[in-house]
Amino acid sequence: MNSPSAHFPPADEFEVRVYSTVMCQPCEALKRDLRAAGIPFKVFDPMLDEDAGEFLDERSIRTTPVLTVGADIYINYHAGLVDELFG
Repeated sequence: MNSPSAHFPPADEFEVRVYSTVMCQPCEALKRDLRAAGIPFKVFDPMLDEDAGEFLDERSIRTTPVLTVGADIYINYHAGLVDELFG
């Protein structure tokens, strides 16, 4: 898992994914921040999407939200993460 250290190229050059579950307030905050920054992203619910669940299981990730930017994986969302990555 990565920690934010560098800015990424424009979001249209890689895929941004959010693994999110229902009633997850940090998940909603992450999606809100991505929208506000104009970052296009896809949402996957590991409780409803078997492939998404397997993706997280294979990495022993048991929490949401999970943000993937290309091949990089970020867990433990915090306010300011989107700015740190894309700002």
